[in-house]
Amino acid sequence: MPGFSLIGKIRLGLELAAVLLVIGWVWNWYNKAPVVVGESVLGVTASEVASAGTEGVVMTMPVMTVRGGRALKEKLNLPKEVQVNDSKKVLDSVVVPEDGHRHKVTPVLNTVTGKTETFVETLPLPWFQFKTDGAVGVYTGISDVGEAARIQARQTFFSVKAVDFGGIASVDQPYGAASNNSNGSVPTRFFIGVGAEYRW
Repeated sequence: MPGFSLIGKIRLGLELAAVLLVIGWVWNWYNKAPVVVGESVLGVTASEVASAGTEGVVMTMPVMTVRGGRALKEKLNLPKEVQVNDSKKVLDSVVVPEDGHRHKVTPVLNTVTGKTETFVETLPLPWFQFKTDGAVGVYTGISDVGEAARIQARQTFFSVKAVDFGGIASVDQPYGAASNNSNGSVPTRFFIGVGAEYRW
């Protein structure tokens, strides 16, 4: 590019990348489906299954379902149309621990015994994903000037594997004996910045 040094080109590229990241993050924020706690929804079919098609099988034994009927389906918070439909039976239900990874849940029917087994695969972290999680906290402890209270806010923008990139802001307020020294009161301390942190 005429008139641009190598450093200028690199800086321009980084600025454009930052603008695109901000646009992508805002777009993801407004289009992200809300998580509804306590409501059962149909899962998204894994691509491996969606592209494979279906086939009929001959059962040696009847399919084994979980007893309980409508009462069980109510306890599992299944949709109302499933609860009242006696032709829809529960084969299994599993609880997947929250560990920061996505999980693939695959029920497998044994056509000889009629029993269903459900396998859970922990998927690797994606190379890149926008994130919208954040946190606000209040802490009390010891700083370099003595007792202090801290208010801190954190917002994650995106992640690369297990590394989160985001912003953080904090306010440290000394109190008690730490709020005064020989030179007078100790001022409130502020910090705001962006960076990365590794999750484990």
